[in-house]
Amino acid sequence: MSPELDDSLTYDAASEELADLVARLEEPGLDIETLSDHVRRATVLLQFCRSRLASVEADVGDALAEMDAVT
Repeated sequence: MSPELDDSLTYDAASEELADLVARLEEPGLDIETLSDHVRRATVLLQFCRSRLASVEADVGDALAEMDAVT
């Protein structure tokens, strides 16, 4: 499992993978190497999701500002 992101990754796919990783992290008996890999991947996915949310928030704010400027 590579920590790098595929250029075609969507927010929904990242969110789903993140939820899957969290479930795996909660399983007993996870070896340390797998745990480390999962944590690294989860960190990358979380950063991606936060970045996408911030981008969408900015887009919505811009759209609302444009609407206010027109009225």
